[in-house]
Amino acid sequence: MGSDSESEGYGAPKADVALPNTESELGEFSPPDNYTFEPELEEPIPRPIPPSLKTGYWARARRRKLVITVCIGGLLFFSANTQLIENLSYFWVTLAYLNWIAFACLAGAAAYWIYGRVSPGPYRYVRYGKPVVIRVLETQPIIKKEKRGLKSLHYQVRGECLLPEKTSS
Repeated sequence: MGSDSESEGYGAPKADVALPNTESELGEFSPPDNYTFEPELEEPIPRPIPPSLKTGYWARARRRKLVITVCIGGLLFFSANTQLIENLSYFWVTLAYLNWIAFACLAGAAAYWIYGRVSPGPYRYVRYGKPVVIRVLETQPIIKKEKRGLKSLHYQVRGECLLPEKTSS
């Protein structure tokens, strides 16, 4: 036969274990004395965005979108005055406005670049956030909604936190 975990089935609980969930059962919540926050959260607000985040996923995706939009705008702008596009514009009227479409692409890319320079984007928490210490008491999986027949799994977390004033010594 199989082991006990095979007979219980996939995802079945191993045993009924009562988890402590009150302060009296867990004890007083205090981080260790040598606990420190990540280096990017140690400086005073507003903090600079560290180079490691500037090369992260969001920054790379943003640069990729910007480069693609500029390339499309430039390609449309330089191909708008060719003889082929001029002849095709008699049959497909949209091609007659290719200069304007190229200008809109380049203006949109410029606006996107300016917005990226002014706004901290998803790294707002690094620049302006207050770091807190949290003790996780319980996590519970939740099936949220169905999309195209697929269910999405999320976790609900219950915890307690110390406010920043209480964590500083």
